[in-house]
Amino acid sequence: MKLRHIFSGQSKEPETPHIELAPDGKPVDPWHQFTYSSRRIRLKPLLIIIVVVAVLAAGIAVGASLFSARIEGASPDLSPAQMMDPATYMMPQAELGTGVTITLEEHSGQPLTPQEIYRACIPSVVYIQTSVGLSGYAGTGIIMTDDGYIITNHHVIEDAYRAIVTLADGTLYEASLVGSSEREDLAVLKIDAVGLTPAVFGNSDQLEVGERVLAIGNPLQKDFQGTLTDGILSAVNRQLWIDGRRLTVLQSTATLNPGNSGGPLLNMYGQVIGVNVAKISGPEAGVYVESMNFSIPSTVVKTTVDSLIETGSVSASPVLGVEVYAVSNQEAVFYDMEAGIYVMTVDQRADAWSAGLRPGDIITAVNGDAVDALDDISKIESTAKPGDPVTLSVLREGTVLELEVLLMDPEELP
Repeated sequence: MKLRHIFSGQSKEPETPHIELAPDGKPVDPWHQFTYSSRRIRLKPLLIIIVVVAVLAAGIAVGASLFSARIEGASPDLSPAQMMDPATYMMPQAELGTGVTITLEEHSGQPLTPQEIYRACIPSVVYIQTSVGLSGYAGTGIIMTDDGYIITNHHVIEDAYRAIVTLADGTLYEASLVGSSEREDLAVLKIDAVGLTPAVFGNSDQLEVGERVLAIGNPLQKDFQGTLTDGILSAVNRQLWIDGRRLTVLQSTATLNPGNSGGPLLNMYGQVIGVNVAKISGPEAGVYVESMNFSIPSTVVKTTVDSLIETGSVSASPVLGVEVYAVSNQEAVFYDMEAGIYVMTVDQRADAWSAGLRPGDIITAVNGDAVDALDDISKIESTAKPGDPVTLSVLREGTVLELEVLLMDPEELP
């Protein structure tokens, strides 16, 4: 049984290894036997070698030729005064509050072949190269709208003062930043374009383990732009800890490599059901980990991206204000106790206390759905907002209670 804080992003005993996205590619904690790798690439100007590092990704050698190509919307050459101005090294800010949102569509008809999906979706996948100091990073992005909104990971554009987007047809654009969220590891860029091919987004809540999935991205270097891999969906609502943050992710066997960050995970109807973000790599006692790749579900992507386009930021995830531990059905049988989420403490400033939740209560369902593991309620943490109500089914001394509880802003419970 693991002791964790629900809806708070904290943990006293994480169920998965800590994930560190060290910018220099060096493990922060060398004692961790597993390494979670983000999927962006470090770009080292004027080099043409590939260097494998332990945590972040592979360091890629690229020349400066990309920036000498014609770039749509590029800024003019900098004057000496501009070169000395710190504001020069900030990515241009795009307009906010445009009302653009993601629509999650139902799938219909017959599944497509991988060839059909690739032909339909490759125009919606872009290559992103950023400038960070004297170096930079590269990754993948997804065209969201025909006028140039592009989704990628936060860690792809983190600390960048310039981002160049390359379309599948080779056209280059300089991007501006709409917004970025480190906590959700998602970002939105905007390029000045029209007539693009936007991706179609599906509903990740409808996925089932075992479904076939595809990934498109730009692994290692630009020469491999538009690489297609396939696999099956291994798990849904998996919890990963990345640099002190908990992400709710899909797990699949569709191979991801450095450079795949920000690319689409697709169902067999050609719909984006996830944004690729990380994988597990590294040996444990001589056993190497294979085919453990992770993507941010489209439901989380929609909530985050819609907020970024509206305000440029994302509100903090809500908290319930309780400390709990989970007892699974198997553990309940073994220990002769009730399955569910056991409440250890309740913050008296939280609405949960006012609604009647008390230490010793057992949460058996959330919004009518049975729970016996912390993963069962992870979707609420990922998609809800402070002030949203949830209905908790609570077992107390043999009596079932239904409690209506409002989720709290974490700033109200410091």
